[in-house]
Amino acid sequence: MLAWFNALLAPLITIHGWFQSFRAKNLYRLSHGTQVAFMEAVLNDRFDNTSRRISLVDGLDTSPTIIYRRDELKPFYIKRRSESSPEHLFRRSETGANFIVRVPIGLVYDVYEMRALIDSYRLVSINQYKIEEV
Repeated sequence: MLAWFNALLAPLITIHGWFQSFRAKNLYRLSHGTQVAFMEAVLNDRFDNTSRRISLVDGLDTSPTIIYRRDELKPFYIKRRSESSPEHLFRRSETGANFIVRVPIGLVYDVYEMRALIDSYRLVSINQYKIEEV
C-alpha cells in the first residue's frame, strides 16, 4: 500500500520541483531590471561569476549623417574646412551604439547566448549595442 501511495505521489513531487525551479528563475528575473547595475550583475552571474569582470559603458551615440543619391532629389551639402561647423562623417560601426559591453579577452562565452540575455533585459528603445573584448 505504501509503494502504491509513493507511486501516486512521484509525479506530483517532480512537478513541484519543476515549479520551484521555475519560480526561482522568475523571481531572479523580476528582481533585476534594465538599469546598468542590474544588467552587469546578470551578465556577471551568468558568464563570469567568480571574477565579475564584465562591464557596461556608454557608447558613441551620434545620429548618422545621411548622404542621398542624385536621383532621390534630396540635396546634402558638405561644408568646407573654412566654414565654422564642419559635418562629421562616421562609419556605420561607429554610430548608434547606445552602450558597449566590455568582456575580458580570456573569458569563454557564447556570443549568441550573451546577445539573447542582453536583448531580454535591455530597453526596447535601445536599438544597438556592441560586445567588445578588452
